[in-house]
Amino acid sequence: MPAFILAIALSGVALGATSTLPRYGSTPVESVRMIYRTSDLHAKVQVLSSTVLANVAVVVIRGTPMDDADRGTPLLLQRFSFGWQPVSVVDAPCDLDRRGITASDEAKLAAGIHLASNSAERCASERDRGSAEDVAAIRRQMFGPVVPFVIVDDGYAFAPEYGDGGGCGLFRKTSDGWEQIGGCKGALTPGVVEQYRIPLNTQCTLGIAETGCPRKRAAH
Repeated sequence: MPAFILAIALSGVALGATSTLPRYGSTPVESVRMIYRTSDLHAKVQVLSSTVLANVAVVVIRGTPMDDADRGTPLLLQRFSFGWQPVSVVDAPCDLDRRGITASDEAKLAAGIHLASNSAERCASERDRGSAEDVAAIRRQMFGPVVPFVIVDDGYAFAPEYGDGGGCGLFRKTSDGWEQIGGCKGALTPGVVEQYRIPLNTQCTLGIAETGCPRKRAAH
């Protein structure tokens, strides 16, 4: 995640998934407008352009803390079962590469957007892990605006968010569906891991373990 976005994420407030107001729409532009309609930025946010393909889109907006000079902010949105949701700010080619977008579609989405070179810092990111149904159920509860990935493992799920404050959501699956059990305000809700006795292996998979995870082997 780019340094300036990371700073926004870490300075934000706890996850707002308790809000009953949906933050997604049936089109990419509608989704962006829904995201900011209850924000202090509502009157300032402008949609500069929109490029929509089958299941992905890039919408360039202006008037948010993520703006880069006068270029605005290009948001990559993906279509899920509940509607469209931003999954990344597009500021390097890998923001499109890692989503499995074809080269020809990448060129269409990136037209007119200033992209910096790929780098380890910019391109280190997780992809969604879990069934499409579970991932969509978690994403639907996130406050956003940008939800880069969801990881599901052994009845638990974790998802970060950034772009208007920042935070995360920790969930567990119950007979009634996915229940949020923790959020972030700089760090995960204290004591939640111990309270729910989340196994270490699951903590490691979700990326919430503080210690005890096996080191990943370096790629060759």
